Amino acid sequence: MPIREMSRDQAWLLPPTLDDLVPPVHPARFVAEFVDALNRGDWAELGVQPDGEPLGALAYHPCALLSVWLYGFMTGVRSCRKLETACRDQIPYLWLTGRQYPAHNTLW
Repeated sequence: MPIREMSRDQAWLLPPTLDDLVPPVHPARFVAEFVDALNRGDWAELGVQPDGEPLGALAYHPCALLSVWLYGFMTGVRSCRKLETACRDQIPYLWLTGRQYPAHNTLW
C-alpha cells in the first residue's frame, strides 16, 4: 500500500483564523457567550474591574481568565499548570484567550 506524503512546512494560501477552527456548537463558545453576558454588577460582586486598573502593566482580561477556568471545569482540567499548558496547546483554550498565554501564577 502506498504511503501519503507528509509535509509539516506546507504553506496555506489563506491561513485559518481561530474562529474557523472552533465549531459553532462547541462548548467553548457557550462558555464565551455566558461570560460575555455578565454585566458590570456581576463583576463588581466578584470584586473585579472589567476595565482594568489605570496604573501598572497590562493585565489579562477578566473574561478570558474566567472563561479558561469555566471551560477547564467543564472538561475536567482543574490544575493551574494544566490550564497553562492547555492555553498554549489546545485550540478551544487558544480561542477563549484570544491566543494569549496566561501563566499558571496568573491563573492562580
